[in-house]
Amino acid sequence: MLKLIKFLSPYKGRVTAMLILLFLQVLGTLYIPTLTADIVNNGIVAGDLDHIWKTGGFMLAAAVLIAAVSLAETYLSTAIFSRMGRDIRNALFEKSQALTIDQFNQFGPASMITRSTNDIMQIQMAYMAGTEMILPVPIMTIAGLFLAFPKALLWQ
Repeated sequence: MLKLIKFLSPYKGRVTAMLILLFLQVLGTLYIPTLTADIVNNGIVAGDLDHIWKTGGFMLAAAVLIAAVSLAETYLSTAIFSRMGRDIRNALFEKSQALTIDQFNQFGPASMITRSTNDIMQIQMAYMAGTEMILPVPIMTIAGLFLAFPKALLWQ
């Protein structure tokens, strides 16, 4: 998988933007429960209806913003990995054109078709799954710790 990262190098700016959007999405997702806790602690317990409405409205705005960021991040990651798949298919095609007929027959046409379609699609899906599901975990862990124990982690 690491050898295939070179196919992402033409998209460094987009990958950076995707990672920033992913970071914002994770932080926003973790911020909603913090607002819920604020409503319970400072609004419901204190009986402050104005605080509940104000925080609830802010929570709704944050949820809409998080949804927009999530859509933008998903669109950007799909575009990046689709283009990466196209580049890999082009490289595979160019490499297959350099093969002699005997070398090509060792693989066979069916194998070459499978490699240029299904295998590359699996690579794209693996990169997308890693970006969408595995990459947020460290961000979520660190941000969750800061939100759960803000005073202990900031040494105040």
